[in-house]
Amino acid sequence: DGTNTFSGGPVPVLYDGTQTAVGGVTITLPMAQLSQVTISGRVIDADGKPIGGASVTAKGASTAADGSGSFTLPPVDVELGQSVTVSATIPVYDGSTKSGTAQVSADNEQVGGVTIRIDVEDVPEDEIDDLIDELEDDLSDDGADLADLMAEFNLAVSNLDGIAREFENYADYFNQRLRELREASCDEPDVSYALSSASSQLEMYEIGLGALPDLYAQIVAAQSDPTVTQFVTVEGEFSRVVQQEGLLQSRYAEMKANYGLWNCDEDQSEVESDDIAQTDADPDDVDVGAESGGGVEVCGDGIDNDGDNEIDECDAGCCDKNVQITVSDCGSASDDVFLAAVNGADVGVTPKGAANTFNVELAPGSHTVTITCLEDEVGGGTVCVTVIVFGTEVIGGMERNIPEGSSQTFSFTVPTGTTVMGMPNTYDGSSLKHMEQ
Repeated sequence: DGTNTFSGGPVPVLYDGTQTAVGGVTITLPMAQLSQVTISGRVIDADGKPIGGASVTAKGASTAADGSGSFTLPPVDVELGQSVTVSATIPVYDGSTKSGTAQVSADNEQVGGVTIRIDVEDVPEDEIDDLIDELEDDLSDDGADLADLMAEFNLAVSNLDGIAREFENYADYFNQRLRELREASCDEPDVSYALSSASSQLEMYEIGLGALPDLYAQIVAAQSDPTVTQFVTVEGEFSRVVQQEGLLQSRYAEMKANYGLWNCDEDQSEVESDDIAQTDADPDDVDVGAESGGGVEVCGDGIDNDGDNEIDECDAGCCDKNVQITVSDCGSASDDVFLAAVNGADVGVTPKGAANTFNVELAPGSHTVTITCLEDEVGGGTVCVTVIVFGTEVIGGMERNIPEGSSQTFSFTVPTGTTVMGMPNTYDGSSLKHMEQ
């Protein structure tokens, strides 16, 4: 309490874990209060795709992410408010590993929503066949030790995950273009190419997966003790990649069914896909955000030609009508797809996790834009809506949370008069470059 002081030489101190006795005076010391904190979240790549099978660790606790990239760590002892580093690691096709980390503030005993990003390189297609051949050769070798077998298994699983991510890229692009083009999808070669390419990726996945059962059996046989931790890890990963095949097959079946809804000929799509591959254009350009315009935005084609994560943006010269409506995914996960409708009529959709500007000519009066969340993976869709009328922002970046399958409507007015804000009030759109004036 400040009334006792000590000076001179060393003073004997007795400490029993909660109190300290100094010179006959007992002093109670505050102790850090540790709590059992459970941390959960997802592991994703740079494009926001889930990374299944990643090894996740924090303060000595570890687990593996499931097929959707989700993980929940066993409880760890943490002082509330303390910062905790959560790490995720995956093996890649060349035998090395890739890692990512996230800093988490343990403010509560349940900490969720942690996102760990790992920049993963897809397996080059020209190396996949060689890797499968090497795996099959290794499977024919007798007496391989457990460490080598585990390394081969992890490499094979990493290859399969890379193929699955490439499949998902083609599937996402295919679905995006199908939503935009609808009945015109059958006439677009990039749509048929995406469908055919997804089919090729699925076939490569099935071939790669076919090599795993023998390797898995060798790993089991090489372990004298069935309780070895590695066995549990391998068993879980083997089950995951088998289940992943089923998910890819289901999604491909859904793609074909959606393609058939517009009476598109799947056999003809394969012919058109071959035609694309034989042209001077690199088939790899057919992807989400493909720069088919050579880096210059092509207004009205529904593609992010200049790679800036926006479609038909005004600063690319695409705004020649009296109203521009920009709809974007402004959430942290970049995983949402939105449908925009003006006065009840659909005008288009946004790319997944990106933005689209809809350039429309409207008569004077009251109007509505309705936004529907078509797709969301994490926590509900987060949309930002901007409406510009005659070069003036009348709805400025309004943010709303819209659950998948739900809609919200925004109202605005196109003013009347022969001139509005110094700009000609005409409606044919032929001579208006509002955003450039």
